[in-house]
Amino acid sequence: MSEHRRFLASRVASAPWFLSALSTQSPFDALATKNSKVLSKTSEFWSSSKKIQTIRRTIRLTPDARLGTSAMQSPDEIFDVCDAEDRVIGQARRTDVHARNLLHRAVHVWVFRTNGQLVAQRRSASKDQYPLTLTSSASGHLDSGEGYLAAAIRELGEELGLHGLELTFAVKLPASLDTAYEHTVLYTVTTDAPLFPHAGEVAGLEMSRLEELQAQLVSPDSQFSPPFRKLLEWAASCPAACLRVDR
Repeated sequence: MSEHRRFLASRVASAPWFLSALSTQSPFDALATKNSKVLSKTSEFWSSSKKIQTIRRTIRLTPDARLGTSAMQSPDEIFDVCDAEDRVIGQARRTDVHARNLLHRAVHVWVFRTNGQLVAQRRSASKDQYPLTLTSSASGHLDSGEGYLAAAIRELGEELGLHGLELTFAVKLPASLDTAYEHTVLYTVTTDAPLFPHAGEVAGLEMSRLEELQAQLVSPDSQFSPPFRKLLEWAASCPAACLRVDR
């Protein structure tokens, strides 16, 4: 045996702990175990950094490019924030308005067919509130500075492809928990024009008589958005003439 090998053998023989360590874990594993807290914090740091980078990338994307987000819906939309009397008192981002239950404005349109059926919309699964519930034929929030009628006309075009129709005012409900904190205005229209639902906004359309929908209000299995439910309750409690629907 060479002198160099004899030296190594003597060092190993005099350090049995070294052999034991080799048989169970590498020196790198031992170091990682000893400094697990440091490594954990480092991992958290990099994880947080990646999340921040992802968030920044998402903000820079257009709404159409965000997977799973409705093409017409952006968390950075600006809404007018209102008081209980529907007076504008400021503006806030969509996500902040919903997270803090701030009072804001929304419009609904009921589209009736000449046979008396109401077109009900099944909300898209990508909606940030009440996905896949039944709601009005078309509905949506008002943009900052937008009027109720202008918003109703816009939503009809965006969601159902309907244009150039004369809408009739039906009712205005004050913002409350029951209306999802939305000052809610309802318009109606009767038309047999073809409907072209927006795939990013609408999961489907269902035709029912108003009385059939109202009969479902007492069912625990009913799936109405809160504002739509409140509007159905209002319609059930008022005279038939209050809707002024041409049939």
